[in-house]
Order: sequence, then C-alpha cells, then structure tokens
Amino acid sequence: FAVLISARLLAGRLPGWSPRSYWGAVRVGSLGLLVGMVVAGLISAFAFDAAFEVFHELFFPAGTYLFNPQTDRLVQLFPEQFWLESSIAVGAVAVALSLVTIALIANRRDRHPATPGLGR
Repeated sequence: FAVLISARLLAGRLPGWSPRSYWGAVRVGSLGLLVGMVVAGLISAFAFDAAFEVFHELFFPAGTYLFNPQTDRLVQLFPEQFWLESSIAVGAVAVALSLVTIALIANRRDRHPATPGLGR
C-alpha cells in the first residue's frame, strides 16, 4: 500500500511517468493478481496434493510441515477444514478486490490524457 501511495505521489514528477501511466501500471498489477488467483485456484482444484507438496518444499525446511493429528497441537487447533475455508476466503477476497480495482481504474485512467511521445 505504501508503494502504491509513493508511486502515485511521484507519478507526475518522474521523467516518463504520468498519472495515466501510474493507473495503467496499477491496472496491470490487478490483472496479474486476478489471473494468478484464478490459476492457483484451478491448480488447487485439480492437483491439490501436488501443489501442496511443491509449495511446502519451496518455502519450508524439509519435514517441518508434516504433522501428526494425534500429537501435534497445530493440526488439532486448526484442522484441515479451517485451512481449506481460509484459503477459499483469501482467494475470493483477492479476486473481488482485483475486479473492483480494475473497474475503478478504467474510469480514472480515461480522465488523464496520454503523455505525448511516451505511448502511455
């Protein structure tokens, strides 16, 4: 959020950047988030076990993400259903925010004329 605010404040002052190009960049970022969330959702829907394994191998030390439901408190306090519902909620909020941002930016970006010679 701080990066977005800083970029917006600097958009008119940096060479090659205009308010129009700023809103274009925010739109591209929102579209990227939307596409990423849809792709992640499809992968999770059709290959959850493989995606889970790859994700945890990349971001956690080996063996630290395998829990015994009989003895480990983490999976006793937060069962599988909690993680499933939380993931769906986070994905749905990200998709909704992306769509709202894209819709709002379409109006804002059109208010600013393109900067001559920059193609933006």
